Amino acid sequence: MLVKDTVVEGTTYQKLQFPEEGTMSDVGLPQLPQVTRLVGFAPEATVSAHLTFGDELTMPGYYVVPAQHPADYPYPPPPFSLNSAVYNTDAWFLGPGATASASELGVWRDLGTAVAVIRPLVFNPVQ
Repeated sequence: MLVKDTVVEGTTYQKLQFPEEGTMSDVGLPQLPQVTRLVGFAPEATVSAHLTFGDELTMPGYYVVPAQHPADYPYPPPPFSLNSAVYNTDAWFLGPGATASASELGVWRDLGTAVAVIRPLVFNPVQ
């Protein structure tokens, strides 16, 4: 996992990323890493996602940066966004769709297609 410190308005945040993977992008919510894949299946099949976790690892000392609006250069960047309801709550933030999701996308040639998203990290901004 790649970790990069960034300071915004006097607060140090960490941007977490898996090499060559994306992150959650809901503005103001923790920008946690995620793995997204396009999968194919028989057209008559249905799609669901289930994630089984193995060993759990707690990594203290991270304050995950919230996702921001994309910057439209050369214009000034939009104001910093942080969802204070999430960042002030002593609870594990799982993100939209929780830890794993699959959504049927459509048909490509003779295959059904779906987008599978895995979010293996959770974050408690208060702890």
